[in-house]
Amino acid sequence: MNRINLKHASFYTSAVLVVAVLALLFPGGIENSSFASLLQRIFFAVPLLFAAAAFLAYRISETEIVLISLSFLAVSLSDSVLRLISSSGNFSADLTLRFFRILPFMNSFALSAMFLLPHRQSGSVLTIFKIILAVAPLSFFSAPALFEELLLRDFLFDAYSVPWPGAAAAFFPLVSIFICRNRQAAAFSPALTVTLLLFMLPWMLSLDNFFKDGAYLTAGMIILHSIYRRYWENSYIDELTGLYNRRALEDRMRRLGKRYSLAMADVDHFKNFNDTYGHNEGDNVLRLVSGILKNHFRSSVYRYGGEEFCVVFRKTEPAAAAEMMNDAREEIAVRGFSIRRSQIGRKKSGRKTAAKNVKRVNLTVSAGVAASGKNRTDGQIVLQNADKALYRAKENGRNRVEVFSG
Repeated sequence: MNRINLKHASFYTSAVLVVAVLALLFPGGIENSSFASLLQRIFFAVPLLFAAAAFLAYRISETEIVLISLSFLAVSLSDSVLRLISSSGNFSADLTLRFFRILPFMNSFALSAMFLLPHRQSGSVLTIFKIILAVAPLSFFSAPALFEELLLRDFLFDAYSVPWPGAAAAFFPLVSIFICRNRQAAAFSPALTVTLLLFMLPWMLSLDNFFKDGAYLTAGMIILHSIYRRYWENSYIDELTGLYNRRALEDRMRRLGKRYSLAMADVDHFKNFNDTYGHNEGDNVLRLVSGILKNHFRSSVYRYGGEEFCVVFRKTEPAAAAEMMNDAREEIAVRGFSIRRSQIGRKKSGRKTAAKNVKRVNLTVSAGVAASGKNRTDGQIVLQNADKALYRAKENGRNRVEVFSG
């Protein structure tokens, strides 16, 4: 589950291309004044999108996304703030203009660094560090010339001058997938990368305010969509195995129709395994079993709870479902499970020596299959029947698949 969701990454990337192509086709903006006026009213809500994103991220306890959304909110307000500061006469308008020109590129570095922080750790120190990264762009005022030299060093691309350091920094969040190997990082990093590119696009292509607002609006919708996906995964994805959870199964069963089969699978002697080898190794067993089941059944396998899994077979007779379950059962039995123990000693010279002992453990599952039947479409009844068939498989010696027969 730590891979990029290609469907959403492609959708986000298409959004960047659409904005760029429209900007190149209509460099002077949209000529239809009434339509342009309508769009301007829509663009007025851009800061509200990022404010809403920050609020929603706060509600689902995603600290780094709260700070990221607030940072984007600041950039989206940059033009208004610039006009306010310029009219006040209290600050250097030239320095402020240079700051807002470089702000999207500094954000790309700061937000990328924030996103690469360990996601499984918590505490006040980490939160403070995230806040420091969020306000890091303000360090521009300490050495404006240095930051402009580092981030706005351009290379010519046709008629455009592209700041390569800032543009390259937009892709840093994708590195988190390989460094952190975190499922949630993989879900959000494409959205963050594309949003950073959208915020830098107006500067790279010298777009007018119309397309700048359009790019910001697109970025806001992408952030909101990615937060929704984050909420959805928190609600419907099992954190340990990466499979859909029981809540997702209940939603799926309401849409199954009349003809389907369900299979309940259970890891044999799992409690004894946990008592003998510990819960960490037990978690590894569940990951292994879930990976094999997912390879066989893709998105139709769910973690029901504990060591139990459920597989949904749409428009499939119980005999065919049992045959497919039996193939997965055989692979699990052949695969087995290896327990690795490391013993580390230290010599006087200070070098470490490690000896690894590998113990092979038999791993099997039992399964029960039940079908909806002609007059029995209630999913809970089918689940209960599949569970009865599962217990029959346990009573008949385990490591087998049984089909419920009323």
